[in-house]
Order: sequence, then structure tokens, then C-alpha cells
Amino acid sequence: PSLRSSSPLYTMSSSTESALSFPKLTIGNWPSWQINMTARLRSRGLYTIMNKKRKRPSEPSEGDKEYDTKMARVEAFDEDQDKAAGDIMLMLSPDEQKFVRDKAGDPVAMWDALQARHVQERVNARFNAYDDFFSIRIKEGETLSHVVSRVQDAMYLIKEGRPAKFTIDQMDKELQVMAVIRALSGDESCRTLV
Repeated sequence: PSLRSSSPLYTMSSSTESALSFPKLTIGNWPSWQINMTARLRSRGLYTIMNKKRKRPSEPSEGDKEYDTKMARVEAFDEDQDKAAGDIMLMLSPDEQKFVRDKAGDPVAMWDALQARHVQERVNARFNAYDDFFSIRIKEGETLSHVVSRVQDAMYLIKEGRPAKFTIDQMDKELQVMAVIRALSGDESCRTLV
């Protein structure tokens, strides 16, 4: 059975590449979506645009001896940028598409907006990420590999939520505060504090 592009699971393919399928981005699946989308863009040679290692060449002036060659490079970059933006848009749920419609031609701006929406670098978000991480328990019938995958996804959210220059000393202080909050959260007299 074929899947429509509105389905949560969408298969992208062309005659020159093998089909890739993974769930579209929705609230709650950023870690796995980001890994899959990065792999998708890398497999198509487009990730260097996303990580900004490849930038749009300057357009040549009319009198430039290498005008045609340089213009071909500009057009190739623009085409690859459109492909990356299209690939990203195709792998977003309709709710997620709303947040990047105004950036549809710029895959880097789309990515940055999506990352900002799904990965919050705030103390309370880090607390919740740690709390979720330490609350992971194996579910009945769940395989060990699935538990490990959930642990890896949770750790990814913790790492993504850290400020760029996050130190071990800062983590130690935050863990102490988190431990106190967790300890007090069950005490009725402290409900207004937590």
C-alpha cells in the first residue's frame, strides 16, 4: 500500500535513490527525526548547506571571463538549497509546517526554527529532560534494544538543552537543585515552591 504525503510515515524516493522512510516531525519525536533527517540530507549531499560549510557562491559580474562556470555553481547551490528545503518540508507534520512556511526557501532557517521549537535551552526544560531520563523504566513486553533507544533519545534531549559553554560545575549545581526539587515535590507543605 502506498502512503500519502499527509501520513505520519512518508516514503521519499526517486529513480536514482533507494526509498527512505521515517516518521514525520511531530511534537515529541525531534531526537529521532533529527537523526533521520540529517542522514537523509547527507545521503543526498545536502547537509553541507545545513551545517554552513557550503555557502552560496557570489554571482559573477557580466564581464567575468568565467561567467558561465561561476553562474552554474550559483545555480547548482540554489537547486541544492531548494532540494534540502523540500526534503525538510515533506517530512514535517502539518502542525510543524505552520512554523516554517515563511522560511520555506531557506532550509537552514527552517532547521533553526524547528530546533528552537523542539529543543529549549532553559533550566526548567533541562530539569524535565533529566526527570524524564531518570524515570525511564522497561515496559511490559518491551525489548532491551527499545529501552536503550529511549535512553539514547532522552540523553540527546539533555545534551541539546545545555547552553554552549555548559561546564561540569554548572551541571553539579543544577543536579543538586533538581534533587532538592524532586525531594520536596512530594511534600504537601512545599507545593507552592515546586
